[in-house]
Amino acid sequence: MDQDLIPTITQHLEELELIDSSYFKKDRNIKMRELHDTIIGLLDQNKFEFENGNKNVKSQYYYLRGKTLDFIPEFQKEAEEALCKAVKLKPFWVDPMRALAHVYWKKADYNKSVMLYKNAIEEDENDKKALRSLSMVIRKLPTKDSHEQLKSLKESIDYGKRAVACDFKDSESWYVLGNAHLTNFFMGSKNYEDLNFALKAYTQAEKTQVYEHPDLYYNRATIYNYLENYTEAINDYEVAHSIDQNLGAKDRAKAIEDYVINVCNLIKKKGTIKSKVLNGIVKSIPKTIGQVKFIKPVKDHSEETKYDEENKEETKEATSNLVSDKVTKYKVLTIEQCIIGENSGGVFVCKLICPLKKDQEVPICFLVVDSQFKFAVLSLYNISRNIDKVKFGDTLMVKDPTYKVVSVRYKQNVLAYSCVMVTDICNILVNKKPLTDEVYHAELVTETFT
Repeated sequence: MDQDLIPTITQHLEELELIDSSYFKKDRNIKMRELHDTIIGLLDQNKFEFENGNKNVKSQYYYLRGKTLDFIPEFQKEAEEALCKAVKLKPFWVDPMRALAHVYWKKADYNKSVMLYKNAIEEDENDKKALRSLSMVIRKLPTKDSHEQLKSLKESIDYGKRAVACDFKDSESWYVLGNAHLTNFFMGSKNYEDLNFALKAYTQAEKTQVYEHPDLYYNRATIYNYLENYTEAINDYEVAHSIDQNLGAKDRAKAIEDYVINVCNLIKKKGTIKSKVLNGIVKSIPKTIGQVKFIKPVKDHSEETKYDEENKEETKEATSNLVSDKVTKYKVLTIEQCIIGENSGGVFVCKLICPLKKDQEVPICFLVVDSQFKFAVLSLYNISRNIDKVKFGDTLMVKDPTYKVVSVRYKQNVLAYSCVMVTDICNILVNKKPLTDEVYHAELVTETFT
């Protein structure tokens, strides 16, 4: 057997991996198929020599064959069989161990996948590839309840951090860590620090990347879209589209533009409400509210577990009930009186005009008007989309309102409107009554990020 054969095949396999991770043009699949066929052809031509070689040669043959076959999008039984032989021949070689773990991941046999990645880490605790893969696949494990899910999500972050610690200049590890925080926010914690950590990790991934990663920009745009930072979201969606046109990122960016245009047009037309009706609604808005009582979440200790005790911050949202807050007198705020950011000690009082249709279901948005005839968007987070308790003309009171100006550039013009964000549904009253716990939960923005 030609001594240069294994290095040649290994080089082809590295080229295949590079195309898979960094090449997203229309001929991507063609290029991958050509390399795949080249490698399998070389292996088949020399099958006799490989299978009759020593243990090292045979293990390399089965590894190269299984790894190559695994680049076919669907699960390949032949890839599993080849990699099982490679692992059996050299049980302490981490490359086929990781490759077989990925095959089981694709097969949806997540327990075996996790076990193999952990075995690889036992052989090399600084195996960043195994660590970041484990960060992703461990989130796939089935969980019995919310506490077990939170524990799994926390482990995902921990493995992501360990991968980053192995090599601070590895863009892929930073990206995976960002996804772990992002998934933890939407699936578990609801702690906005996770979104901040995700954004920081994505920024580091961007700084250190050798090849542009479309999913990095797409996922970061998802955060910006969720937070209604639409200029940043559009920018990242457009970058993602320029790298990979199959993601649908361009449509996402267009949907944001259309939404903002629609909102600005509605505000310009004063909600398309007749003047007499609008005057009546605005006049009924209270300019003082005296003392009001909001509600707040309180920990339910009856459901507390040992894990809760060790991870109180992570599980706080998962086991909360709603109880009355103390009666307090607040200062009534109009849109023009709000400052950027949180307005502590104030209550924004307005009337609901209509719900706003948008591409992304979270947050749920409404057009509202205050006592000074100023229109704004009220964005409700962490709430069921099936709200039937709010309707046209309802009086809304928002405690400690978070105010921002939403803007995007469109055809050389800047479109902008006022927005009040409500991230804690306990901070809002509808006709002086709270939205109860039946709507007090978050909706997923997207699928689990990998």
